[in-house]
Amino acid sequence: MARMCVKTRQLAVARVCLGNMGTGRAAAALKEAELEPEPEAQVAMLAVQLGMLNTRRTRGEHAENTRRTRGEHAENTRRTRGEHAENTRRTRGEHAENTWRTRGEHVENTWRTRGEHAENTWTFPAARRSSPSSFLRQEDAEKLYRCCRRFDLLNHFYQASSQWQQALDTAESHDRIHLRTTYYNYAKYLESMGDKTQALVYYEKSDTHRVEVPRMLQDDTPSLEVYVNKMKDKSIYKWWAQYLESQSDMDSALCFYESAQDFLSLVRVHCYMGNIQKASEIANETGDRAASYHLARHYEGHDDIKQAVHFYTRAQAYNNAIRLCKETGLEDQLMNLALLSNAEDMMEAACYYEEKGAHMDRAVALYHKAGYVSKALELAFATQQFSALQLIAEDLNELSDPALLARCSDFFITHSQYEKAVELLVAAKKVTHRHPHVELSAVERSLTPLSCLYLNTVPRGPGGVREPELDHHRGAGGEDDRDGF
Repeated sequence: MARMCVKTRQLAVARVCLGNMGTGRAAAALKEAELEPEPEAQVAMLAVQLGMLNTRRTRGEHAENTRRTRGEHAENTRRTRGEHAENTRRTRGEHAENTWRTRGEHVENTWRTRGEHAENTWTFPAARRSSPSSFLRQEDAEKLYRCCRRFDLLNHFYQASSQWQQALDTAESHDRIHLRTTYYNYAKYLESMGDKTQALVYYEKSDTHRVEVPRMLQDDTPSLEVYVNKMKDKSIYKWWAQYLESQSDMDSALCFYESAQDFLSLVRVHCYMGNIQKASEIANETGDRAASYHLARHYEGHDDIKQAVHFYTRAQAYNNAIRLCKETGLEDQLMNLALLSNAEDMMEAACYYEEKGAHMDRAVALYHKAGYVSKALELAFATQQFSALQLIAEDLNELSDPALLARCSDFFITHSQYEKAVELLVAAKKVTHRHPHVELSAVERSLTPLSCLYLNTVPRGPGGVREPELDHHRGAGGEDDRDGF
């Protein structure tokens, strides 16, 4: 009944049949196959679980098996008849005895022949009940997978049934997305069968030889060494160097690390062997960040702070270099390192300078660079950093805080920097346009005549409050644009 469900594609009935058969594994596989969108793929899994893997044998093969079985039956029959004819010439008692024995042999041979015939035709039950044309329409897993063009499942089916040549052909022609996976699985199969030479070839085709071949040949060191020297691959060189290092052959390991251009391992081994000068040369020449970081950690562990800061800087580990500078008081290098680092490190360095009370100009510059403009201005006003304040004021515009603009303009007016004050007032005027509650009367009293002349060009509204600046385009009135000097 379950086999008929493959032909009729009645999966619901097939589930009942599998349950009655007690084959839980087949039922689970069928349930998983129902996730496939193609009905043929689902039926194909049912055929696989029922053993209907391949029905490629033709009617001629079936007929040949039938003829062979019938021939054996006829031969046994003729031999039995000959023995019967020969025994009939004997006495009556002997004839009767031989007759019973011959009949017994005949019955036994007949049952044996029928059993062989039934066994040979068991795979094709439908052929015994139907015509030859229905036999050719018998469906199997392979045909169903091809019908729905699920060559990925067909490839997996071939691999599961150890039909590796068909699997390779299918992957190369129809399922190239799984080609490397098929090569890898075939290589694993060959390795399990002891054919390491062919396994090596397919590991290379699957592009997994850099890991799998050293693993496969690790018990055959001479062959592995020959393979390493033959391939000239950096990854394999590195693996072989690590193996030699584990065997305490440091000189040979260094040679292969150099061939693999693994500068971190070179520096690490040289530090282990005490060749610090050689390790420093490698780190400086190559500029490898990982090697420089490892060497910096080595110098820090041996209290060579200057070299540690140097190699932390080459490794772009600025936070570690800043930490060492703050711990050891290297304030000259701290400023440069903070400017190279991120805003958080700049903020920490500025706080360090502020707490120390020295180099306040550096603290102001770092606050400004980190984006804390208000803090930088506050510290610049508190410490009278005129040059730093000028740098900060260059970044101020109409989008800045109006209070900051007014405070900076007052500072420049106090120090007779009227041109810079006027620029800030221009920005402040635009801010006043957006924030009418901000007044400039306190600033106007300290302006030069030129500055007053500019401000007087701005018309006043009712109550003496300055009106917003004129628009750039007046419209039909045709008045001139009066924005600016």
